[in-house]
Amino acid sequence: VERMTARSSNGHDVDFHDRQANIAKADQDFGIVERYIEPGIPFEASFDLKPTDPSVAAAQNATMRWAARQSEPILILAGFPGVGKTHLAIAAANAIAHVPCDHVGPWQETGSTSKRTRDGDSDHVEMTVDYICPRCNGSGYEEGRPVVYRTEAALLAEIKGAISTNENDDLLNAFGTCSTLIIDDLGTEAKSDWTAAVMDNLVNQRWQMAEGGHRTLFTTNVKPGDLPPRMASRLGDRTRARQIEIKAPDYRQRSKQ
Repeated sequence: VERMTARSSNGHDVDFHDRQANIAKADQDFGIVERYIEPGIPFEASFDLKPTDPSVAAAQNATMRWAARQSEPILILAGFPGVGKTHLAIAAANAIAHVPCDHVGPWQETGSTSKRTRDGDSDHVEMTVDYICPRCNGSGYEEGRPVVYRTEAALLAEIKGAISTNENDDLLNAFGTCSTLIIDDLGTEAKSDWTAAVMDNLVNQRWQMAEGGHRTLFTTNVKPGDLPPRMASRLGDRTRARQIEIKAPDYRQRSKQ
């Protein structure tokens, strides 16, 4: 079997097959299929909206390309609260985790029903057979790629809660190495030395993992240049990251008018 290698930026050979195996192992170890989205987030968010604001339209297009793995591995959506960043982030999570089923057959038989009728002296039996798609079980969607979604607050609380069992470092590493991670509201938590260190570590690790194909989406109310220096530097790396600023007015205020 021919193996593919590539030269990384640090001069070391990177084996493509080993890298893909590591990505798959990180997903399996973290159990993302069950935990990719936290309770209370509206699951129905999608890319079906047709924004009229140019900056929202640009952000939606960039997010769709990111979810389809057609852009830089790191995407930052910046803007004031209420401009649609969280909606786009959750739409991306759903687009990645659930793929429309395109199965055209064969179908799986799930049962049958019969109906007997009488026409004069003759009996007739009508048989109806029920079928279901074996790939999506009739839901219309297949399981896609694993993805983890967390707000910054939820992520920090989860890691902090693991300190008592000495699992915080393992959990942070799982967030840092999973194949696709979405962090909502980066930079909004009050910064203690501990929270600052955790987020700096995570952003740096995601920047490093981007070289191997790992993808990260951040939303933030903070201008990326105003983030802590190393974090701003990593997210400003145009070889791995793209920043989109949404300049639309708060849609929640518009809806009240």
